Amino acid sequence: MSCFGDGIQTIVGSLRVLGDLILHGSLFLVGASSKIVAENNTDTTGTIVSVISTPAAPSTAILMTLEADGLNWAAGSAVLKLVSDQANARVLRVFSGVTENLDINKNGTITTNGSIIMTSGGQIITSSNGDLVLLPNGTGIVIVGNAAASSHGLSTDGFLATGEVEIEDTLYLDGAEIVKETNEFVIQFEGPRNLADDASFDLPDATSGFATLIVGDAEEFTQFYWASDGTVTLVNPTANVVNTDTDTNFCVFDNGTTVRLRNRLGSAKTVTMSYKYSTP
Repeated sequence: MSCFGDGIQTIVGSLRVLGDLILHGSLFLVGASSKIVAENNTDTTGTIVSVISTPAAPSTAILMTLEADGLNWAAGSAVLKLVSDQANARVLRVFSGVTENLDINKNGTITTNGSIIMTSGGQIITSSNGDLVLLPNGTGIVIVGNAAASSHGLSTDGFLATGEVEIEDTLYLDGAEIVKETNEFVIQFEGPRNLADDASFDLPDATSGFATLIVGDAEEFTQFYWASDGTVTLVNPTANVVNTDTDTNFCVFDNGTTVRLRNRLGSAKTVTMSYKYSTP
């Protein structure tokens, strides 16, 4: 049996329809215990409950609103509850009419063709020892940060992690350095850095620390330490590493309150260095 309604239909009590209920108007349920229960035990295809609107002109209407009104809602209540007994059932699907853009299965797994955008300080949080797993597809993973933390400002292609980051196998870096900052000291790995002849770079200003340096294909080597006034002391340098700005050498020298490293060997060299420093 099918029941058709035109206009406004007001029902006080219960309505039981063994078949299809098609309304060309409004349906109001009035009463403290009013409910809509739709059960279908036989259909294996198609849509059990369908709400369709086809405006004749551009519309800002909301097709469906679910509202838990008032303040008498206790913990465990829900505005929308999606339940399935079937392990592989998809409890929510967002379909554009052409492609399926969002899918949530019974186990809570979210599959999307689009982006998850979090605003106003939104976070992805795992609990109970949960894991955040990023599985690359072809070109790898790109993590982009454009905010600033109190201790370290991020560039537009930066990634800031607080706590520990564990690498199980190999860490590949496109950038030039790894930095570990604490309240006491900084451990930094620099390189490999390509320095053209006569090019240079400086260590952090007004710091003291020590370093190990290798130039080219093990062509030159030294260890050195420096003071906050820029004074440099070389330890076990090879013949062409000096602590003055002198041609035909690799120079590690006092440049005021900084230490400057300059390649004056006559050709471009790859420089790799690790160092620790603090601010006295």
